[in-house]
Amino acid sequence: MSVVLGKLCDKVDIDLSSARTDRLIPVSGDTIIVTYIDGELYVKINDVNEVSIPLHVVRYINIRPSSLGRLYISNPAQSGKKASILIGKGGTFLVEPTRSGLVGITDTSEIRINPRKEDGHGSTYTNPSFTKIVSSDGVVITPVRIDDFEAEEITVLPPATRTTSGDTTANPIDVHGKDKAVFVLDITAVSGTTPTLDVSIKGRDPVSGKWITIGSFPQQTGVNTVELDITRLKYRRIAAFYTIGGTTPSFMFSLGMVLKR
Repeated sequence: MSVVLGKLCDKVDIDLSSARTDRLIPVSGDTIIVTYIDGELYVKINDVNEVSIPLHVVRYINIRPSSLGRLYISNPAQSGKKASILIGKGGTFLVEPTRSGLVGITDTSEIRINPRKEDGHGSTYTNPSFTKIVSSDGVVITPVRIDDFEAEEITVLPPATRTTSGDTTANPIDVHGKDKAVFVLDITAVSGTTPTLDVSIKGRDPVSGKWITIGSFPQQTGVNTVELDITRLKYRRIAAFYTIGGTTPSFMFSLGMVLKR
């Protein structure tokens, strides 16, 4: 294994012929790009107890505004296989031309890097959220953020039959740095006369202690499964509130949540 330090990035070359388990590599940056790999390679970021990410599947990792300090590399023994990765900061990389015609990697909303015209891709790729990598043979590496591997699945309300209103303020969810969430309300049985169910998600103001609505499901009156996507969690602690109305109403439902950066 070799690490080449550059002005704008570090280049890590890994011989996959020898097996490794959580081999520590000190690095500095906030973004990883896999420039070449023909075997299996896994990485844990900053903590040996973190989730293991397959670099032969995920070719781009961006943890900004956090930073990389340690990589823990693991791989089975694979004769003749190897991998090369770049560690950059602020989305900035400097690389040399390769046989595939890769002449640059940059974090921008639009990039023009010598793609083949005859393959129908054209010469411009626009994707304002991610880094683009384009080679002259028409290969476009679609980046994947580490958010997708740090998603946390939470049961807010387990499946149960409920006949009165309630909330989860006694056990609020601490979002601990994550700022996006998808909630799934699953209603499997309903009874009563004109039954209604209103479910909202609220955040706790740390000063007043009041709960402020940050998202609400449409009112439900029957069996249904519906999603609520909150793209900005403004509060550290959140809770679910549900109001049941009607004459002798009864709802069997659950509320799940996927929390991510």
